[in-house]
Amino acid sequence: MTPLRIATWNCADGLERKAALFHRIAADLIVVSEVRRAAFAALAPGFAAAHYTPSSSARGIATFCRHPGLMQHPFAAPDGAECFQRLTLGTVDILAAWVKPQGSYTAPAAKAIARFLRRPRAAHRIVLGDLNLNPGFDRVKATGRATALVAKLGRAGIRSLYHQHMAEDFGAETRATHFFLRNAARPFHIDFIFASGGLRLNHFELGDPLHWIGTGLGDHVPLTAELALPG
Repeated sequence: MTPLRIATWNCADGLERKAALFHRIAADLIVVSEVRRAAFAALAPGFAAAHYTPSSSARGIATFCRHPGLMQHPFAAPDGAECFQRLTLGTVDILAAWVKPQGSYTAPAAKAIARFLRRPRAAHRIVLGDLNLNPGFDRVKATGRATALVAKLGRAGIRSLYHQHMAEDFGAETRATHFFLRNAARPFHIDFIFASGGLRLNHFELGDPLHWIGTGLGDHVPLTAELALPG
């Protein structure tokens, strides 16, 4: 079993000023949201493989990998949903996401994940990033249902590693991944790493808000998981 460390972090823009924070993330594969192309270009040479996908804004999603085998493939999310990357690393099919709203946050995530799951079944699957999924949002915008989407992933054998590690239900999280306006009194759990059952979870870590949230820092903490990859 080969260990694979993966991580996701929404840097809240300004990655060029947060390189020291970025390099704290000890992972083989790092997905970063809200990245400008120039910041990506400055960091990419330090990795064996790196891919950037812009959104309709000046920011996009960036993936950095210490293994040269990471490949990006065309992935057009339906109805213009953004911002997504479909990647493969060996036998692992990966959907990396920074979900931007389309009437709701859940609707574009549901469209992209449905298209990802319709692809020929891979040996292993990972979905990770700032998915902006929270059942509390369902009460505000009823266009899509976050709980139903997480249940759909579960039926496909893809589980949230935070919830597995913490033995908590979706919507009942005791730790947040995002603090709105960097305010500790406004916590949300909206960033995720999902993985299929054949990938054994060895370790899971959620960043400490004391080190990641604040002026000059950001409003999200990183999520890092070590998985045992068969073969």
